Amino acid sequence: MHDESIYALRALRAGAQGYLMKQEAINRAVEAIRTVAGGGIFLSDLMRQQVLVNLASGGGPNRSPIDSLSDREIECCI
Repeated sequence: MHDESIYALRALRAGAQGYLMKQEAINRAVEAIRTVAGGGIFLSDLMRQQVLVNLASGGGPNRSPIDSLSDREIECCI
């Protein structure tokens, strides 16, 4: 997982209702805002795929060692 994926997963675990990757087109931002404003959860396609892979693997052998770091530890290191 790259850096943005780590932040996205942590944001979702902390209660975020959506996450839009930086490289997404502006029209996806409008879609994301409307989805979250309507009570839904929005994830960009790439992020959705990574979240599903993470859930399916149970965080097992594919789990990044970075997942065990605290938010503060990540803030200092990345």
